[in-house]
Amino acid sequence: MITITDENNMKYYDLIILGAGPSGLALAHVSSSIYRNILVIDKEQEIGGIHRAKRDYYGTYSECGPRIYMTAFYNFLDIIREIGIDYKDIFAKYKYNFITNLLFRNGLSVYEKYILLCAYCKYLLNDNYGKTTTLYDYLMFYKFSTSSIDIIDNICVYIDEGNSKTYSLNKFIKLYDILFNSKILVSSKPQDYFLFNVWKKYLENRGVSFILADSIKNINLIDNSVSCVELYSGKNYGCVNLVLAVPPTALVKLLNNVNNVNNVNNVNNVNNVNNVNNDLKYAFGDYEEIERWKENTKYKNVICITYRFKDYVEMMPHNGLVLITEWGITALNISEYCEKIENSNYPIMSVMVTQCDTRSSYNNKTANECCDENELIKEVYRQLRISYINYIDAEYYAIINPNNYYDKKNKRWRCEDNAYYNAFAENYIAFKSNSIENLYNLGTHNGKSYIPFNSIESAISNGIALGRELYPDVMRKYCVRRGIYGKDIVILGIMILYAAIIYYSIL
Repeated sequence: MITITDENNMKYYDLIILGAGPSGLALAHVSSSIYRNILVIDKEQEIGGIHRAKRDYYGTYSECGPRIYMTAFYNFLDIIREIGIDYKDIFAKYKYNFITNLLFRNGLSVYEKYILLCAYCKYLLNDNYGKTTTLYDYLMFYKFSTSSIDIIDNICVYIDEGNSKTYSLNKFIKLYDILFNSKILVSSKPQDYFLFNVWKKYLENRGVSFILADSIKNINLIDNSVSCVELYSGKNYGCVNLVLAVPPTALVKLLNNVNNVNNVNNVNNVNNVNNVNNDLKYAFGDYEEIERWKENTKYKNVICITYRFKDYVEMMPHNGLVLITEWGITALNISEYCEKIENSNYPIMSVMVTQCDTRSSYNNKTANECCDENELIKEVYRQLRISYINYIDAEYYAIINPNNYYDKKNKRWRCEDNAYYNAFAENYIAFKSNSIENLYNLGTHNGKSYIPFNSIESAISNGIALGRELYPDVMRKYCVRRGIYGKDIVILGIMILYAAIIYYSIL
């Protein structure tokens, strides 16, 4: 593959992708299959976006987790199969396998199960049923018990850190429809070594270039078209198409802060500079509306901690992803499934605090009020001892994910990573800019996935969809796969029954 340069020795690419998360990588993957010259840029040292692992100089592992995957992630599994990975080599089945068990074996009354079944039957007849109703309103209308609402909230947290107030009824029903027989997968090998590094090498062999630990400083426009980008390192790269494969929070920040001061008529005065800057600021619609949308769809702040034990520790036989704790803690003993994540034979546990504003009955503090790291780590461990860790005096050391930090001004824990959350009554946005002809955005916020919740599958599905939109030749090789839903089985069963009735009535 030949890289074109101009008289100033500036390299030109068919496609520049800002963001090396799953959606950006998927776009690079499908586009490179038709020999496009591609550059991927990311501010981090590692690829993978929010799914990446973080290691320090000594190889100490941390993640934004616990992370789970599903056998229903068809597009994700197709891509890793194409790069030469059998998913069974890097994933193991979680011992609490079926999603349906989370609901139907968790103490809902017969009446409550019947009400949900009625909602599902209405969904069979109308795929849009429940889109304008929050799950919480539906549960309250039919007088679900507080304990049952807690169970359903735990399921929402388990899937994508949501709750009954942020889910529509339709999204919750579709969750079960899509994942009705899906098995939960967890990593059996470190994903940074055995997935993302392998994927990066595969793309490099296809001619994709990577620039890491750098980002875009300036976007230069000519006649409402991106001509080139300047990085903070001072290097310039020209492009035919520019894709901002970042979540809404990063997208809005980029649109607001990046400089773009070149235009066909040259920028000779302050007014022209402001006009050109506004071209980018309003590239995807009204900026104030995009800002509001970003606030309403951003992931809530969570705190991720990795605990390392210095001896064997027995975990209680509970599903650590749906624990009942005061701070909404989820936990996964990753060393139970994952081989040699570090050079240790003792348990390593990935933990996430999801309810940072709920007060602990022990120290009368919320997680956000624990500005001291040690205080936070000890209180999380205390809550885990009650419901998950069957060992009181275990020796351990723990680290908070490096992307978490304490915001002293606002007195709360925050995370540098951000992601899109498909909140109730909020819309997706289109790939293409309204005003700049070769500028695109990409992520789970584009809504081109059959999976309605935020996941590596929805990110990859949107990457494939944009590749098909940019390059018609990609359509011959890739499509966004739709799996077999529960409603497909039900409708097929009804059709077979109907055919049987007709057949035997004729006889």
